[in-house]
Amino acid sequence: MFRNVLLGLDFTPASQRALDEAIELCERHGGRLTILTAIPEVRGWAAGPCESVTAANQLNEQLERDACELQHDALERVPADLPVRTLIRREHGCAALLAELETGRHDTLVIGASTTGRVRCTRSLTRRMLRRGDIPVLVVSDPPRLHLPRDGGALRGGGLGRGWRRAREERAATS
Repeated sequence: MFRNVLLGLDFTPASQRALDEAIELCERHGGRLTILTAIPEVRGWAAGPCESVTAANQLNEQLERDACELQHDALERVPADLPVRTLIRREHGCAALLAELETGRHDTLVIGASTTGRVRCTRSLTRRMLRRGDIPVLVVSDPPRLHLPRDGGALRGGGLGRGWRRAREERAATS
């Protein structure tokens, strides 16, 4: 079913987990993996000093080196018997993934969703893919964080705020 998997890879931990999930999907279904990394084009200020253009060019070169290193590290994690293709595109992440999906070569998209709010593209991209409806989208998130009430788990009638204050007062009294 999942024969041609497209993975959007960036520098987030969620994206690294998405790589693991994409590899597992491909292995389970005998599929092929395409790893796409998008890097934005940085432009210098044309009406400004020439240093801004030079700095933008240097930043573009660094971004490309970092993307190549990211792709290389990802390839080391992919099993040798799994067919894999890598792409680096110079455009916004959402636009790059949508353009690659428009080629019709992929039947599944795997992306990482950071729960820390760093990845702004994920929600809008997921919505677009779900509206489009022609391929499944697997959204892999960061490891879930455990959220405990501040008073150590007791949810008595005072609510969380009072429990937190009471615990702080008890710690201060014993100190």
